[in-house]
Amino acid sequence: MHGSKLGSRYNPTLLPRRWNIETGYRYFKELLGFDQYQLLSFEGIQRFWAIQFLTQNFLETQRQDWMKKDKHLTLGDVVNRIRQEYFGQIIV
Repeated sequence: MHGSKLGSRYNPTLLPRRWNIETGYRYFKELLGFDQYQLLSFEGIQRFWAIQFLTQNFLETQRQDWMKKDKHLTLGDVVNRIRQEYFGQIIV
């Protein structure tokens, strides 16, 4: 789609940011199960954002640590690796 069809508000430099937002939302919703969280009160909303913030920081810290060896990892890669390495130990 050409920029002229999208109007004057189309800015191709924002696409990478938008992609990060969309993939981040997908990770929290699908991979981590946050789509099952129900917000029934203001306190619930506050807890939800606190959990999301802590989870995001944990995953990003782990991603930065692992990227010292691996060149590029997404948050999805980190979630999958944590599941394989840590949750496998719990089951066994």
